[in-house]
Amino acid sequence: PPRSPSPTMSTSTAWSRTSWRSRPCRHQPTYPDAKALQQVKTSLDGLPALVSFKEVQALRSKLTQVYEGKCFYLQGGHCAETFDHCNKESI
Repeated sequence: PPRSPSPTMSTSTAWSRTSWRSRPCRHQPTYPDAKALQQVKTSLDGLPALVSFKEVQALRSKLTQVYEGKCFYLQGGHCAETFDHCNKESI
């Protein structure tokens, strides 16, 4: 039987591009320079998405198969990306 959603995830709140802003920030650093922070946000907002909608849908489909016991999930990565690699050519 399907498990119920995590207590930290709300199924009643509709997702939108900015809905994350209404969620609590528990591990957010304090940025003393609001103007610089806004410049960074504006710069990041202009970058292409890191993951496409099609990729998200494919992952959800595969994770459903994992949950149903039809396959297993193996994740790997070096987790050492740099900000230099966050550009249109690399993405």
